[in-house]
Amino acid sequence: MTLCDVAPRDGLQNLADRLEPPVRVELVERLAATGLPRIEAVSFVNPERVPQMAGAEEVVAAVRKRGDVSYAGLVLNERGYERLAATALDEVHVSFAASETFNLRNQGASVAESIAASEQIVSRAKKGGLRVTVTIGTAFGCPFEGVIDPGRIAEIAAELAAAQPDEILFADTIGAGAPGQVRRLVSAVTSNGRPIDVHVHQHT
Repeated sequence: MTLCDVAPRDGLQNLADRLEPPVRVELVERLAATGLPRIEAVSFVNPERVPQMAGAEEVVAAVRKRGDVSYAGLVLNERGYERLAATALDEVHVSFAASETFNLRNQGASVAESIAASEQIVSRAKKGGLRVTVTIGTAFGCPFEGVIDPGRIAEIAAELAAAQPDEILFADTIGAGAPGQVRRLVSAVTSNGRPIDVHVHQHT
């Protein structure tokens, strides 16, 4: 098991208060000092929609990187990837929801559009020498659509696997997953014959 801390991104983006880049830099550096091997340091999203993530480039430029830590940034589309690619980050994390309703509300795109964008980002990231992870959100439940069919999640994962990302994650976005759901999803994903590196990300 490899830990990837997402506190500087997921932990801050829903706070009412916006922390300035120097404070976020300190958080990233303190996390790195604990021995964590991977840190999701920033998100390259529209600062008008997520003001807590404004100044991502400033944060990345100011962090004193450690050689034993891999630093990542989250992107939702190719515009975000272009911003990330201009920085010194080591990893690209691209994310979308398996729920049509959630994805449309969160990203303004259909699931099919997000899959296509993710495949393009994977291709560009690999050519750029960056490690790339694709996260499928609402994999265990959606606040609008309820439980998502594991078979549909498996179909999405198979499409993404063809693009050969380094990692595919199944995110329990709303904390609704249970052990039985995880087993059924992993079974559905691994039974299609494609070799997929399966990881589950659960909010705690």
